[in-house]
Amino acid sequence: MKNLLLERYAYGPESVDGRLYLIKKDSAHGTINQLLAYTTELPWRDNLPGISAIPDGFYDVQPFVRSSGESAFILLGNGCGTLEQYNAGRCERWGILFHAGNVASKDSQGCILPGLGYSSGAVVQSRKAMQKIAGALAPETSMAGSNIFISIRQQHPPADIT
Repeated sequence: MKNLLLERYAYGPESVDGRLYLIKKDSAHGTINQLLAYTTELPWRDNLPGISAIPDGFYDVQPFVRSSGESAFILLGNGCGTLEQYNAGRCERWGILFHAGNVASKDSQGCILPGLGYSSGAVVQSRKAMQKIAGALAPETSMAGSNIFISIRQQHPPADIT
């Protein structure tokens, strides 16, 4: 089982920015949060599909292949699901992905964009960040019904974008 933590630290009119960690258990040091990537998302807009970040909470993470053939990860649970679940009225949002992209307002419809760095309202080296995340989550990413979970929360106290 692999556990991720997305800690959102900056809330602005154009984006919500965070840090993605792999949570590791170490017998000598306890829990260690290994920084995997920086993230950017659309700002919070009442969880409206396509225009809002998703709520803080706990989600199941599954490997996913986009229609473009690009690898991604889909978040399930806490009101998010697949298109089939959405059409059946079993969830509020569908298709929430971690995928490559740099600017939330341009490259996302409510998804989470990872990058190896952050600059001027955008993440950078997003494709490399996706490769890094996939590597950190292996071998679970090659299994059906993978055991990958993510907790999304605010950093306390949240920082302001300046």
